[in-house]
Formats: sequence, structure tokens, C-alpha cells
Amino acid sequence: NNPPLSTSNFDVQHRITLAATYTFPLRAANVTTSMYYNGQSGRPYSYNFGSDVNNHGSSTNDLLYYPLEGEVTVTNGTYQDLVNFLEAGGCSDVEPGQIVERNTCRMPWTNSMDFHVGVDVPIGRFRPEFTFDVQNLLNLFNREWGQVEYAVFNDILVSNATVTNGQYSYSLNAPARPGGVRYTRDDLRSRWQAQFGFPVRF
Repeated sequence: NNPPLSTSNFDVQHRITLAATYTFPLRAANVTTSMYYNGQSGRPYSYNFGSDVNNHGSSTNDLLYYPLEGEVTVTNGTYQDLVNFLEAGGCSDVEPGQIVERNTCRMPWTNSMDFHVGVDVPIGRFRPEFTFDVQNLLNLFNREWGQVEYAVFNDILVSNATVTNGQYSYSLNAPARPGGVRYTRDDLRSRWQAQFGFPVRF
């Protein structure tokens, strides 16, 4: 029970935030516009086996061994397909002949921008305000912008492994095959949303 230090599943390596607000009069009203930008590194994730390789009674939680060429047989794809997949995951330390360390890979960088405009119209002692908000404004202009992608449970199950007569065989899972989808998209956070509001202060 002496686990080594490792990167947290919730680690944010880099983050940039920008906020701006401007208020100007418009006849009897005050108009306030504001924007908020957040850009940050994706969370870390690990390459895992989908099978119980070390026979400890639990699957999907064994870190992947990156084999040397010819060291294992590969089904549902080729050894080069495995190499291409492992080396395209934004990882900092992935080398053949080693177990890929926990959380050494990164999900994609995310960008988000929110916009707000409020029109404050004093009426006697009341101050009603008409508001309009857009979340993920970037996605409104381009459907490819503002996307949030993630690895479920901070890992990707690259392959299942079996051993026959001392020879390991890797069966590539769907994400690692050519044309496979590496990440899951967060549908709600990846689309723009707008709302109107009418708060009243008195």
C-alpha cells in the first residue's frame, strides 16, 4: 500500500480567463454588455486494457503496456494502427516497451465564451432590466468551435489482451481502430444556448 505520486484526474495544467464589461447610457436606460472567455487544458487520462490482464479480479483498470513491434500479435487492426493511436493522444511519455503511466495523456484544449447584455430602464422606484445571454458564443459562429470532448472515467480502453502459450495477443477496441472515435463529446456544453430574462429590482 505505497501508491506512487501521480497526476490528479482533475488537474488543469493551463488556464486562461478574460472578462470585460462596458456600460453606456441610452436615453433613459443604461445598457451593460459583458463577455467572459475561458480556455483551459483538457483533463488527463490513461491508456488502459479492457480486460483483466493481471488476474486480480477486476477489468478496465490495468494500465496499458505499449509493446515493441513483433512482441505481440494484433487483431482487429495492425500494430501500426496501435502505434498511430497511442502517439496521437496528446501524451507526454509514451514509448514502446513500457507501461504507459497513469494520466500521462491530455484531453483536447477547450475554449468557451459567454456573452451578456442587459438594458436597465428605471421606472419610479422600480428598476426592471431586460437581459439576453448567450452561452458558448463561439459555437454560434462555427459549429466546430466551443467543443468539449472528454475520456469517460479519465481513461480509454485501448485493447483487450489474451495469452496463449506465452504469446500475448492484443485485440484493438473500437476507439483504437482506424476511424474510431477517441473522445466522447459533451453535447450540452458543446452547443450554444441563449436565454432572455426580466429581473425587477425595487
